[in-house]
Amino acid sequence: MRLATNMEMNKVFYTDSNGRDFLKRVRDYREDWSLSVTQPVAGNYYPLNLGIFMADKKSELSVLVDRATGGASIAGGQLELMLHR
Repeated sequence: MRLATNMEMNKVFYTDSNGRDFLKRVRDYREDWSLSVTQPVAGNYYPLNLGIFMADKKSELSVLVDRATGGASIAGGQLELMLHR
């Protein structure tokens, strides 16, 4: 599922950390090492147990999930959820 908005999120979104707290994610960036992007879709998917959200100065979009799911933001203003069945 892909949700598209006109939000200005500057590549930043948040995913849960095993249902406990939310971690800041930045598309195509890793804090610990210099990332060479070879797989822009797969490299930006994260496991979700609780939810994913993005926010700008005016609004916030949150999606809560009821089962383990993959989540990403592949393009600006978009959130994606993937359920492997």
